[in-house]
Amino acid sequence: MLPDDDECAEAHPWEWLAGLARARGLDVTADDLRALPYEVILSDDVRRWLAGA
Repeated sequence: MLPDDDECAEAHPWEWLAGLARARGLDVTADDLRALPYEVILSDDVRRWLAGA
């Protein structure tokens, strides 16, 4: 996840993320990452905070 205030041409910096992964020995491209499904799971603390908002 990225902060809302970062300006980026894409919703996610796939090339940058793929570069970080490759630097750690993973054979991955930006397109590979873009194709992966993901899910944001909020912690109980965040849910409580949102409920109080």
